[in-house]
Amino acid sequence: LVTDVSQDAVTRMVGLGAVASDLDTILRTCTIVVATTGRPGLIKPERVQPGQVTSALANPAPELAPAPALAAGAAFSG
Repeated sequence: LVTDVSQDAVTRMVGLGAVASDLDTILRTCTIVVATTGRPGLIKPERVQPGQVTSALANPAPELAPAPALAAGAAFSG
């Protein structure tokens, strides 16, 4: 699943086999979530699903910090 504010980016990913979605669906249904938005705090800890793996890659301030993700039940966050 993929979402992005850029429709062109979504279209490119769909062309490579991804399925267009939205952030709520991705956070609710995916076991592994990789975020590369550059928007610190985009993912709230209460949206983390138990056992989910999160990788928030914005630097220096990630979309979701590891400690709150783990406290919310993530299996791994980094």
